[in-house]
Amino acid sequence: MCYRRERADDERLRLEYIAGGARAMQDSDDGWASSLGYLERAVDAAARNGVPTVCFTSGGSRALSWEDAADRAVDRFGPLVERARDAGVAVALENTMSIRSGISFVHTVADTAALARLHGVGLCVDLYSAWQERGLMRTLADNLDAIHLFQIGDHRVEITSVPTRWVPGDGHIPLDRLVREVRELGYAGLVDLELLGPAIDDEGPESALGHGLDWMRTHVPVPAGI
Repeated sequence: MCYRRERADDERLRLEYIAGGARAMQDSDDGWASSLGYLERAVDAAARNGVPTVCFTSGGSRALSWEDAADRAVDRFGPLVERARDAGVAVALENTMSIRSGISFVHTVADTAALARLHGVGLCVDLYSAWQERGLMRTLADNLDAIHLFQIGDHRVEITSVPTRWVPGDGHIPLDRLVREVRELGYAGLVDLELLGPAIDDEGPESALGHGLDWMRTHVPVPAGI
């Protein structure tokens, strides 16, 4: 659920992160002025409004190898990372499903963590995109210090289109187990309920949010201070 800043103030909600992305390809200069400009504005807005984190995607690789795309990404995002560091805002790289190759070339948490280390940035871990990844909990444990938030939403295995998410418990991802194992690693930070797509529209956003919050209250302990 998205809120304007003034509504968040009225309802005493705390904004925890701004989601961004890079809709450009690492093998071309086309689109990068717009993508980086958007992320720079997101960092500036976060600094003004006391939002701790801006999340971003890597951009696509297209004709480049993973390694060459990673080198190019470090160069492209370098000024943004420095800008965020100077502003006191954390930036976190997000993993995506491989079908989203137009905005990202890092689809496993392991690869996302490797690229994030090259950038010197944190991680936004989308469990919706990573739930079947081999050695997932070992990767999370090895990178626990870099994780700023987890995103959760459910999936039904017969669905091949995106974005299509369900409220946790309404699909096939074992989110109760995954969230429990994440907590057992020692993670006590933000868990973000990300709901979008036709199933959410059909239920109605307010109903789906309430339904999702009920699941969260059962399965996600509230961090101290929330």
